[in-house]
Amino acid sequence: MFERFTDRARRVLVYAQEEARDLDQAFIGTEHILLGLIREGDGVAAKALDALGTTYDVVREKVTELTELATNTSSGSPAFSRRAKKVMEMSLREAMRLGHSYIGTEHLLLGIVRQGDGAAVRILNELGVEMSDIQTQVVQLMSSPSNREVGEHSVHVIYDGAIFRGVVRAVGEQLRPDLDAADLDGLADTIADDLFNQLRQSWAEAGNSF
Repeated sequence: MFERFTDRARRVLVYAQEEARDLDQAFIGTEHILLGLIREGDGVAAKALDALGTTYDVVREKVTELTELATNTSSGSPAFSRRAKKVMEMSLREAMRLGHSYIGTEHLLLGIVRQGDGAAVRILNELGVEMSDIQTQVVQLMSSPSNREVGEHSVHVIYDGAIFRGVVRAVGEQLRPDLDAADLDGLADTIADDLFNQLRQSWAEAGNSF
């Protein structure tokens, strides 16, 4: 997956690791990724957060308050937490949903939003930032060619995810009546994203053999 990350997105993860070390943390959490996104400064995520009034100093103070009692007792480098890994997984799904072949800072930020229950989301909520506003701001910024993190040949496609996932979930209810609602929702998200990416690829290649 990391080979899909843009230079800016990789820089964010380096900054996140540095933030965790500076705060003497044994893990890299979603809060450290959030700090990395702001600190990177030039990507879509940094611009979106800046437009919503989210500054590095304020977020750093919030992160310090959250983590001051959880210091690092190991001598090794901090590892990514379970939620941070989930954010990266979600960032891949967001890239696929948008029809992008790369993972940029915008996808990492959308991954934080979609992951939903990490320290980063709690901090943003405390600062009065709505998750829906982040999504809106990111989409607006991505609509400008100057904000794209890769070349002009990237395909930018947005589809109605709610309708598509609803159809996939309805089929799942018929085929897997043994699953509970939470499992159905999770599988529907994954299958819908995979299906859309396959459809996008098939349509991109359609007609090439004629």
